[in-house]
Amino acid sequence: VGELDDDDGTDDTEDDDSDEDEDDQEEAEEGDSADEDEEDAGKQLKNNLSNLPLGLLAKAQKTLQESGSEQESEEEDDSLPEEGGATANGFKKKDRKEIQHRSNKHAPTEKSAKRPVSRLRPIVTPALPQPRDPRFTALAGALSLPHVRANYAFLSPLQAGEVQSLKEALRVARRRLPSTPREQREEAELEVQRLAAALKRAESVHEASTREAHESSVLRAVKKKEMAARAEGKGEWHMKRGERKTLLLEARFERLREEGGPRAVQKALRRREKKEGEREKRSRPFKRGEGASE
Repeated sequence: VGELDDDDGTDDTEDDDSDEDEDDQEEAEEGDSADEDEEDAGKQLKNNLSNLPLGLLAKAQKTLQESGSEQESEEEDDSLPEEGGATANGFKKKDRKEIQHRSNKHAPTEKSAKRPVSRLRPIVTPALPQPRDPRFTALAGALSLPHVRANYAFLSPLQAGEVQSLKEALRVARRRLPSTPREQREEAELEVQRLAAALKRAESVHEASTREAHESSVLRAVKKKEMAARAEGKGEWHMKRGERKTLLLEARFERLREEGGPRAVQKALRRREKKEGEREKRSRPFKRGEGASE
């Protein structure tokens, strides 16, 4: 009987072991099937994502990033310490000092005694005198060329006298140049050149002032004539640039005829034609080497 009981006990243990093995096998099969299902789901998700357009993918990624940043900000807000408590680094925040205001706005500003006073003192430099030309100050009023020419009209005879004196000095210097000793010849030649340059400069200044005065008188006469015509009922008329140029050129030749006669007019015309010919020659295209040979 005892032997039979022992056999029954061994059979029970064998049955239990077989049941456990079957359970383990079933769990393993279930785990394998779950892994297979996850792999299939991942493959299907990849296929679905690959079929989606890029715009939807970018939008989904942006939404995920925004939700992640909001989550992080909420976590940081939750982790912030209370006022006066320890921060994340373990240091306490210092209490902000109150700014001491002045009792009165006219009172001087209080400064800390811990900061040393500078040894340097600002030195006030006196204002330097500025040169001023009384002709160009605002006190003289607006610029009026007729008034300026009238005020400085006395310069024209002085310039004419200067031209005459330089001409006489140059004539005397040239006459004395041949009889000058050899050791003084170079100095005399330099003096002749200096007088010639001064004479040319004085003649240019005198000619320019005379021409400007004559042109202004011609334009003033035309303006006066036009104002009289308007008073009689004529419509407005404004001189064009070409008409003004032609009028001034005629006035210039008329003045030359009055001062030097027809010979002076012919000389001015020859000079003008020569200048225009040189200008046209410079603007004319040349072949390579042709312009240099001429």
